[in-house]
Amino acid sequence: MTSTLIECNGVSRTFLEEGRRIEVLGDITTAVGEEEFVSIVGASGSGKTTLLRIMAGLDTPTSGSVTYRGRPVPEAAGAGKIALVFQSFALFPWLTVMGNVEVALEAKGLGPSDRRKVADKYIDKVGLDGFEEAYPRELSGGMKQRVGLARALAVEPELLCMDEPFSALDPLTAQGLREEVLRLWEDESIPVSSVVMVTHSIDEAVLMSDRIVVLSRRPARVAADLRVRAPRPRSLKDAAVQEAIDGVYSYILA
Repeated sequence: MTSTLIECNGVSRTFLEEGRRIEVLGDITTAVGEEEFVSIVGASGSGKTTLLRIMAGLDTPTSGSVTYRGRPVPEAAGAGKIALVFQSFALFPWLTVMGNVEVALEAKGLGPSDRRKVADKYIDKVGLDGFEEAYPRELSGGMKQRVGLARALAVEPELLCMDEPFSALDPLTAQGLREEVLRLWEDESIPVSSVVMVTHSIDEAVLMSDRIVVLSRRPARVAADLRVRAPRPRSLKDAAVQEAIDGVYSYILA
């Protein structure tokens, strides 16, 4: 039986906008175990990214709790146990590929030579060997997202959070990067245990995930927690995959 990595208990999040209270999340309870790939899906505006940011330690719930191996999430995130890959690449345009990956390591207190050694490892892992001195303006969208992935992996987290990481890419590039992410997750030389991904694509969620958490409309609650039992590698042509896709849609459209 796998141990629980991160756990949300009764999480709610309310924002104030022009004097109005907007309840985005309401009483979310869910968990992610070790060695799990979990996707969060739901209608647009249902609070998927808000929940992911809370799990990554970038936001705090209005009520409820989020713990990582029993510790407060901000403490775990600060220790490098949790990393986030952004939808918009979020690269520093004035830094090279190497510089963008190394910047994530400065907070860990690594010296210049150690930072370069670790950054080199993960730049190579994501297939950007030879582009260390390139600037973001010289890279394609897929390559920029690989830099963001390398930067997240370089802190060697146990939990990798991804916010719609393929949505800005063309379909062919996205397909290749999805396969690359699964390969990296299964790579035993990389310490990532589990992945939590927000996506608008139900196909993507089913092709990649062990479990899919479906959020209801605002204020979001867990409408379903579905396990994908189709063996990997998966294809949209597989009957079990199509059945799983139909099942997710039935909860989103309910």
